[in-house]
Amino acid sequence: MSGIAGLYYLDGRPVKDEVDRMVDVMEHRGPDGINTWRNEAVGLGHCMLETTPEDQHESLPLVDRGGALVVTADARIDNRDRIIKTLELQRPKGPPITDTELILAAYKQWGDDCPQHLLGAFVFAVWDGQKERLFFARDHFGVKQLYFYHKEKDNFSFASEIKSLLSLPDVPEEIDELTLGTHLANGHLDFEKTIFQNILRFPPGHVLTVTPSGVRRRRYWSLSATDVPSNLTDEEYAERFHSIFKEAVRCRLRSTRSIGSELSGGLDSSYVTCMAHRILRESAERNTLHTFSTVYDRFNECDERPYIQEVTKKEGVESHYTTVEEQGIIDLLDEIYEYLDDGRVSGNHHLNWLTSREASRSSVRVLLTGQDGDTTVYHGWQYFLELARSRQWEKFARLSNQTIRVLQRDKGVVERQETWKKPEDILGSYGSVYLLRWAREGDYGKLLSSLIEIGRHFSVSPWSIIRNMWRELILPASYWEGNRKSSSHLDIPETIDPQFVDAVGLGEHLRNQSSESDEEPRHITVRGAQTRMLKSAYLVSSFEKIAHYAAATGIEARHPFMDKRLIEFCLGLPPQQSLSNGWSRVIMRRAMKGVVPDSIRKRTEKANLAAPFRHLLIDLSGEEIEEMLSGSMGEAEKYVDQSHLSSLYRKAKREETSVSQGKLQAFANAISLAHWFRRR
Repeated sequence: MSGIAGLYYLDGRPVKDEVDRMVDVMEHRGPDGINTWRNEAVGLGHCMLETTPEDQHESLPLVDRGGALVVTADARIDNRDRIIKTLELQRPKGPPITDTELILAAYKQWGDDCPQHLLGAFVFAVWDGQKERLFFARDHFGVKQLYFYHKEKDNFSFASEIKSLLSLPDVPEEIDELTLGTHLANGHLDFEKTIFQNILRFPPGHVLTVTPSGVRRRRYWSLSATDVPSNLTDEEYAERFHSIFKEAVRCRLRSTRSIGSELSGGLDSSYVTCMAHRILRESAERNTLHTFSTVYDRFNECDERPYIQEVTKKEGVESHYTTVEEQGIIDLLDEIYEYLDDGRVSGNHHLNWLTSREASRSSVRVLLTGQDGDTTVYHGWQYFLELARSRQWEKFARLSNQTIRVLQRDKGVVERQETWKKPEDILGSYGSVYLLRWAREGDYGKLLSSLIEIGRHFSVSPWSIIRNMWRELILPASYWEGNRKSSSHLDIPETIDPQFVDAVGLGEHLRNQSSESDEEPRHITVRGAQTRMLKSAYLVSSFEKIAHYAAATGIEARHPFMDKRLIEFCLGLPPQQSLSNGWSRVIMRRAMKGVVPDSIRKRTEKANLAAPFRHLLIDLSGEEIEEMLSGSMGEAEKYVDQSHLSSLYRKAKREETSVSQGKLQAFANAISLAHWFRRR
């Protein structure tokens, strides 16, 4: 990933060497050159990573012939041919038209509406000298990043990395404690806030204009569904999906070098890999495809090599493996925090780091991923809610039986479905939502008719259901409504210092978050739940970290499942194209036929990575963690409960079952943050 930076002194003072300093601190983003441009109160910088053939002809920041417009960009434009044709930019001879030239031409033609005409991953800044303003745009899903600092009537600075902003003396390095606490409590992430006060994230799907009179932001795109016909056959839906997915992969294959693809052995990465290899094989360039996989030697139950090798042998690609258990979490955090400015590394993000690191060692500049494929092509479990809401209990029962049979093929573990052993378990998960609602609302007609139907189709007595619902039947609806609103229970991890929780009002903040995001079940549909996931800040945060890992290792991560056309198509599908005959994500499984080995196409299970995560954290990093917990934790002591962390560590060391995966994750979040503070 390339990097951009810039500064606009709104009070008119001249920019000197500040922009040089901003790009120098992220030189890892510019292996192919670093340049700056300045003119009086404005300065722009660029760190070049060449990943497409056109990049070799770029020189950024790009100054327009008249000198009034200057552009710096971290961008890959995927609908190049359409833009070139629409704007009649064909060049009979000479170097090819670069992506930044397309952005500049689009800005000249459409002004502030230019990003509406662009597809791809991009963030760019245009200095418009005639209007004396900076104009910014970020791609639809936030694949490319930008941070900014604004001091009213004084200055506005921006950069691809926070460290670039912190290199400026005017930018204070102050922790946003509420954001930090929210992370430690596994609360909802924020689209704009970072862990530093006054340093904000430029949200995806927006444009931003900066003038001496102020900063104005506007959303240029909102998530919406394509109008997909509802009368197509299953085969026709699958053919359309296959065609759109193929184009989503194809347009991400422009590269100056060999291309890499993450390969975990699951549906998403396997489909991306097989499709990419098929396209490359048919192309004139015949670029080599490399696959990169993280594997386990110690934990055989987590090792996906049999599935990975199904793909590599079929496709004949060059495969690379990284054994996960070779480094502990703390050692990996040491590497990551050399580049990442945010101490909020959590979960299994170290796997993304290992993959990027191995790809860079193989001279790959582009790495395809299957990231968040199960968000774009949704599992569709909420279809059971739709059936329950419309009281289609016979269909509910038939689909439940089919689902159990499918899951039992591989002892499937998909999301939370490892607890489903029989159809009645699905009834308890989804059917009970509306039975309880109707009981609480006093809608006994729907309740009784549903119980009669359930008795016909499930091995459960309606009377046993009523016995379990006696509270809902006796207490009035006003009780449940008032109880829901007044509920103050919050599961704040004990790893957080209680004095800090009270000082920043973390409990109230999390309650407000929970209230705002608590959607009524009656409104939850397959597409509603999918839309909510696609709009979540969690998605943006994941891509942000992956982008930083890729940039640190000199590669660009590309995500075919984050193609706007593909997502809008999937949002327009009937729910039966997500869940049908017991198969989740069924439209993609049909589209994969003949492309991906059937042993993978029909997989329903995922490896449970809890055991290796504990091993990397507790066993391999134990010495460093013990040293951290027994001494001073520095600034982190203000935020975490050191005595509770020590107790948790001792229990985890003894492998006590009382340390759940949730508690272990809260422990890991606190240790990761504390280690980041120690390194600062």
